[in-house]
Amino acid sequence: GGNLLPGTTPLLDGQTYYASQSVNDCESLTRLQVTVVINTTLNANDYSVQICDIGENNDEYVDLSDYDAFLTPSTSYFFHYYTSFSGAENQTAADEIINYQNYQLFGATTVYVRVTNQGSCYKVVELELDLLAPPVVPILDAVPVCEGRSVIIDAGPGHDSYLWSTNETTRTISVTEPGAYAVTVAKNHETVTCTTTKDFTVFL
Repeated sequence: GGNLLPGTTPLLDGQTYYASQSVNDCESLTRLQVTVVINTTLNANDYSVQICDIGENNDEYVDLSDYDAFLTPSTSYFFHYYTSFSGAENQTAADEIINYQNYQLFGATTVYVRVTNQGSCYKVVELELDLLAPPVVPILDAVPVCEGRSVIIDAGPGHDSYLWSTNETTRTISVTEPGAYAVTVAKNHETVTCTTTKDFTVFL
């Protein structure tokens, strides 16, 4: 029931428009209601995460898209990952991380994420990934003990918790019997706890 608008009409934020379709001069009876929302900035923010080095080889493979929900609550945005801010700003192909679902992480790394909505508005945010070294357990693979005597096994200082296969929770244990033993130590960080399990043998 409104006036026909020219195709050059500028869209206004919050304004509702109605579109019809004509085929062979026959116009549709129903009209599609379209409400315009003009974004001045996208709802996306920087995010940092700590990751434990599980394999103790100074690298981990991560899926960068696992962190999309932490960058923005929107499920309708698109994400592209880059190694530099300028690469994300200018969509430089050489800087884009193509294999983002199996990204090899070394140490502390910043990934620049270009977040885009359906209207091609975008914002570049930083995804900071910090690979944490696992706690070190200074126990040999095989520890000798003299028959009829005991040996003190030390899992090392600086850990936040200790759990031995003997169910003891102290830093050191005294062992008199040969056999297979293990200890799991944990180190607490800001957002994650990293653990290391050391298996060893005590022999006569």
